Amino acid sequence: MKINLDKIIVLDDIQEWLVEYGKTDFSNYRYYPFHYGDTAKPELGWLFGAMLFDNKQGGWYHGNPEFVRTLNEYFMKHVLKTIDSTAVLRDLTRIRVNGMNTGNVASLHNDSPKPNMWAMLYYVYDSTGATEFYHGDGSIAASVEPKAGRIVVFPACYMHKANSPTELSDWRVTLNYNYLIEGDLNNDLFTD
Repeated sequence: MKINLDKIIVLDDIQEWLVEYGKTDFSNYRYYPFHYGDTAKPELGWLFGAMLFDNKQGGWYHGNPEFVRTLNEYFMKHVLKTIDSTAVLRDLTRIRVNGMNTGNVASLHNDSPKPNMWAMLYYVYDSTGATEFYHGDGSIAASVEPKAGRIVVFPACYMHKANSPTELSDWRVTLNYNYLIEGDLNNDLFTD
């Protein structure tokens, strides 16, 4: 089964104040290494990377930077209706902040098997390490390069993976939101 490339929506016209706000807010955080996976399902792979945890100005920080809330509001007020005027946001199910540097490995995955779940990725900084999307046969369908302020919206059931940055000094920092959305955008997610 092939994914519908029209359902991978890349937005680069984000307001500059929002892009700068994200860069500034995240500049106060260091990255803490982690790995996670399910030992009962090793075939799903493991993600080795880093999460934002340590605030250089105030010690350990286990919440989210203020920007995370602001970006969610921006998505609800400005982005969603641009994508589909019939869209109705029913729930925000997850927010994750991920950081990767050279040598980190991410496995191929989807965020949810449900066809009405949508993912939004936001790239905080310019970096290398594209996000790749895959057809059902395992071939690469699309590739999106990280660019500060870029938003990518796609069905959460699409298989995808993050590639680690190739430059040693790069941090690939993404915010990943998962939303339950009703509307016409849920039509024709796959093609034959």
